[in-house]
Amino acid sequence: MKSAVLSLAVLTLAAPLAHAGEFAPVVAKSEIVREVPVSRQVCHDETVEVGRRRSAGGAVLGGVAGAVLGHTVGKGSGKAAATAAGAIAGAVVGDRLGNQDRAPATRQEQRCQTVEDHEDQVVGYRVTYEFAGRQYTARMSRDPGDRVEVRVSAVEGDGNDLPAVSRDDRDGPHDRRR
Repeated sequence: MKSAVLSLAVLTLAAPLAHAGEFAPVVAKSEIVREVPVSRQVCHDETVEVGRRRSAGGAVLGGVAGAVLGHTVGKGSGKAAATAAGAIAGAVVGDRLGNQDRAPATRQEQRCQTVEDHEDQVVGYRVTYEFAGRQYTARMSRDPGDRVEVRVSAVEGDGNDLPAVSRDDRDGPHDRRR
């Protein structure tokens, strides 16, 4: 029983040493960029024609003048028809003459539209570091700076195995030996 307790105590004390953290220098790194869609609003001012304001004065004066002229020209029972035709023709001519120089009313309106665009966004880093005389490449979610932390642990094998190397990052181990 004492030997089992002693073995358990030795294993408990030695466990932290099995995964010792070390640092390895970064020899190269590059951003991993992805193109992402982005919506933005584009606006511009536009001159818009609003309904013309027409004057009724020309039509009224033209109608009166046409009625007088038609009444003067007409004879007998056709006098009433000539007066009415003169009033209508005079109103049309008077309206055209009275409103020909009027510029249309305008106002500025802002027109906006949403356009789809793309922009580059950094989504990670491809990092090459050197450890124990070899280079390893890993993808990391953030810029590691000039060194990365590696954890070295012993691997049971035939003695020719290399120690397993992993890096401490949220993405999980993605190491590849070159």
